[in-house]
Amino acid sequence: MNEKEIKVLFSCGDRSADKYLSLLLKNIKQINSHIKTYVLGGDESKSYSDVFLENLVDYDAHGFYSPFFQFFKFFFLLKKLKKFIKNNKIILIGLIDYYGFNIRVAKLAKRYNIKVVYYITPQVWANRRYRLKKIKKYVDFVINIYPFEKEIYDKFNIKNFYFGHPIVDIIQDQDFSYYNQNSLIIGIFPGSRKQVIKWNLPIMLDILNNYFKSYNMSLECIIFGFKKYENLYKKIIRKYPFSKNIQLSFHNKEELRKKISLAISVSGTVVLENVFYGIPTIVIYRLPYLMYFIVKKIVYVKFISIPNIILNKEVIPEFIQNNIKLDKISKFIHLFLHNTSYINNLLNEYSKIKLILSENKNVSFFVAKKIIEYIYEQN
Repeated sequence: MNEKEIKVLFSCGDRSADKYLSLLLKNIKQINSHIKTYVLGGDESKSYSDVFLENLVDYDAHGFYSPFFQFFKFFFLLKKLKKFIKNNKIILIGLIDYYGFNIRVAKLAKRYNIKVVYYITPQVWANRRYRLKKIKKYVDFVINIYPFEKEIYDKFNIKNFYFGHPIVDIIQDQDFSYYNQNSLIIGIFPGSRKQVIKWNLPIMLDILNNYFKSYNMSLECIIFGFKKYENLYKKIIRKYPFSKNIQLSFHNKEELRKKISLAISVSGTVVLENVFYGIPTIVIYRLPYLMYFIVKKIVYVKFISIPNIILNKEVIPEFIQNNIKLDKISKFIHLFLHNTSYINNLLNEYSKIKLILSENKNVSFFVAKKIIEYIYEQN
């Protein structure tokens, strides 16, 4: 193979997964500088791509409804991608999360005999296991990020690998002040997508308002968000009497995280990050009722938070939909802020989760190495 002609395409439409794609691209370039990467991704992967084709993350398509509203946008993107693949000698396509769009990319790749690798696979262990049939049909092998996924893919005879979770590449062991009674600050993590923020930030602030009234306290709050949604945050915040106590954080998030005593978060990657940072976390998640009704019918797991799924018990308190009771959650907040023994037990459970996911110290390097090895095996 002429090394100057090694062209690889990556597709990622999820904001949290885009972090991991950027690490993967960085490691690929370090291992083999002759590989040229073409990327549909977000702002983070853009920095490490050779050619950035489209900001797929900014499509902000999430859940059941949003992709339908953007049907023509995705249709024309696939058409554009088809033309690009036909006119360029793409050796391999790497899919990162974002099943709805990416499985169509995989189907397109197979039409042109291009090898396909799926890294950070859809959560088939949680719902919609029928997706495995298409993954088996259009994907050559998958690289999982959770150890329990192996059994599922083995059962369906899908070639798979596991090197650990790439979160270990981002968050190293640090001395975070997770519990400070002299400076209590609550972190709010309402999600990375507009719709999720709309659904969950108001109820999160309702919870805090109830807590402040119930315990006659007024604490500082930091909303960890994204600059592009600044007006949305402000529109929601201004309705609350403690709005002056709320700080919006778009930059230097890691430094501010060190000051948090407690996090209230939607489920997702951010919860796992908080585990690695040692931040006590309460999970809140609310959906439109029709969507919740549909989701409830197709979900296989007892919990929605990855740490709880890994340990198969509720380590992180979860409050979903009709179970979001303001008084009950306020009691948990008070417990988290003032019961050192409870916090110590929680952190012991966090340590177990970290150990399970830390298969290697540089997960992204091993993923990059496996992908590069496969490129050369096939050519």
